[in-house]
Amino acid sequence: ERQWFKSRQGLDVCETARDSSFCGHAILATDLFVVPDAAADPRFADNPLVQGAPHIRFYAGAPLSSADDYRLGTLCLIDTRPWEFGAEDRRLLRDLADLVETEINLADQRNQSDMLQRMQQLPMVAAAFSKGAMLANVEASRRAT
Repeated sequence: ERQWFKSRQGLDVCETARDSSFCGHAILATDLFVVPDAAADPRFADNPLVQGAPHIRFYAGAPLSSADDYRLGTLCLIDTRPWEFGAEDRRLLRDLADLVETEINLADQRNQSDMLQRMQQLPMVAAAFSKGAMLANVEASRRAT
């Protein structure tokens, strides 16, 4: 029901309702989602984020996906004035989004690798624990007698 801004620059809003979000449209797009002038776009002209704070006029968002193609969020640009977003701008935004995806997926791979390494150590940990528990029981039995 909500969208959260995990990283932001120049935007004081931390979250908004998803039903009025621009990112809700961008995350469903196959590539970039660009709104050059939200006030002139019938889909957004009466949007509370256009009519009121933060007074969005321009939006460009690139969907971000995991390695298994799960949509994670968007990398977006928002401004209070309309923009002409040309081919070079589109390429730069997509390149930045690709870098963000790479970082997210590398972090996920590192986490998975760390988890696999810990799982491989479980039999040794269990054996050491069992041996330690057995020795503690023997010691407790000796003290009891």
